[in-house]
Amino acid sequence: MPGFKDSVTGKREPELLSKDGNQLTNVAAMDITISGEDQVNDHLVVRPPAMSITNWKYHVPAENTKATIAAAASTAGSGIKHVVTSIQASIHAADGAPTAAAPAVVSLKDGSNVVWSSSLAVPTVAGQVNQISIGGLWIVGTAETAMTLEFTAAAGTDTFECVSFTYVDIV
Repeated sequence: MPGFKDSVTGKREPELLSKDGNQLTNVAAMDITISGEDQVNDHLVVRPPAMSITNWKYHVPAENTKATIAAAASTAGSGIKHVVTSIQASIHAADGAPTAAAPAVVSLKDGSNVVWSSSLAVPTVAGQVNQISIGGLWIVGTAETAMTLEFTAAAGTDTFECVSFTYVDIV
């Protein structure tokens, strides 16, 4: 709604305009604190609704192997940035029940900088799966820098890890 004024803050919602000044859509911005281990710089990050997903990366390695996948850095001087739009990570218990272990940590890195991380309990029952799946993200990376989603280590005997993410490239 053009001109909408928030009753709590008294602020008008920002408008997204095209280069010629025509209004494309209204967007609402808000800061929130995300409780627990799931944080993205203490902000809710969402993608524009009309953006299509063009890239998908995933890795499902062998038992007791660290899962890691990266979108490679773009060509130097291109100015291209990867923007992560969804994240999925899971730990699967194999046929044998895994031994109880400390939670496994999965992180999204922009180069060597961690921009998002969470922990998952290692399942202790054969066939059990613990996972996290987050869509609607808009995590912008640094130009000409790889984005990597990975567990910090293998979860242990009788476990399989899986990581995947979707992203678009912007200039």
